[in-house]
Amino acid sequence: MTNRKMFFTMLWGAVFRRRSRAMMAVIASLVGAATLFCLASVCVAVPQQMNEEMRAYGANLIVTPASATGKSQGIDTATVRNVTALIGAGHSVKSAAYRYESVRINSAPYTIAGVDVKAVRALNRHWNVTGDWPGSDNVMVGRDVADALGVKVGSRVTIGYRAADASASASSSASAKSDSDESTETAESSAQGTQSTQTTQTTQGEQTTQATENGRVSSDIMDNNGTEFRIAGIVDTGGNEDSIIYATTADVAKLAGSKRGADVVEYSVNAMGDELNDIVNNINRSADKNPNSAVKAQTVTRITSSDTRIIAMLQTLSGLSRSSCSC
Repeated sequence: MTNRKMFFTMLWGAVFRRRSRAMMAVIASLVGAATLFCLASVCVAVPQQMNEEMRAYGANLIVTPASATGKSQGIDTATVRNVTALIGAGHSVKSAAYRYESVRINSAPYTIAGVDVKAVRALNRHWNVTGDWPGSDNVMVGRDVADALGVKVGSRVTIGYRAADASASASSSASAKSDSDESTETAESSAQGTQSTQTTQTTQGEQTTQATENGRVSSDIMDNNGTEFRIAGIVDTGGNEDSIIYATTADVAKLAGSKRGADVVEYSVNAMGDELNDIVNNINRSADKNPNSAVKAQTVTRITSSDTRIIAMLQTLSGLSRSSCSC
């Protein structure tokens, strides 16, 4: 008997004379292969799907002015367009710009944000809005503002704008648009830049235009004049957004009587980890090359850290499973 014939004889006997053992070996191999395939699918598909779902909870990257001049004038449309093109190269991206001004309602100070309703609504799908989003001559107020004013959907409020109040226009925008210490610091510095510039301009004007009363400079802090708006909706997020009033960009421009760029631009980018950090570094390097339109980009730590923790957990689970299968 030749070696080849002997080999096939042994193989035939092993398969058909011990069918139960051969069947168990085949089944075990199939189960192992299926397990490894499922783990590979989890490692590749789940982080991507998770990243897409996390984008429904707001921005993971913000852009603010970097220079003192930029903080007072805001981010112009051309700069926003260039930054968006830089971020969108190879990634899907959603963005929304916010312009902040300080206003008064019943002599109390509040912050109003001028927004593109369609963009903000698409970016912040997790916002719980009772009623409608803002429109022409209609505003949406945060839950804290509504409780403080004692208003509801359909109520009307008179919103006044004083140039002297513009110094505080962006302070609450910082915390509302960023959840990391670093992001808050940057947005607050942007507000301080706006404050210093606008306060200087206001002081110079008031020195020559303010009237005196009994030898003292009169104050209009109790002046309740302004523009009447209807409250279209109330937003409740449990965050700093609840202390802000939202209106269309056009209404805020008419109310403030000036044209100014955005104080903060939020981006929801389909990227995470080192890939997202590379985008931030590219924006900051581009700003260094063009100081006239300098902006500063940074990640929103709350969102990015959640992404990182979940991905690390999945990778650890996959590694442990592979080790168990190999054993």
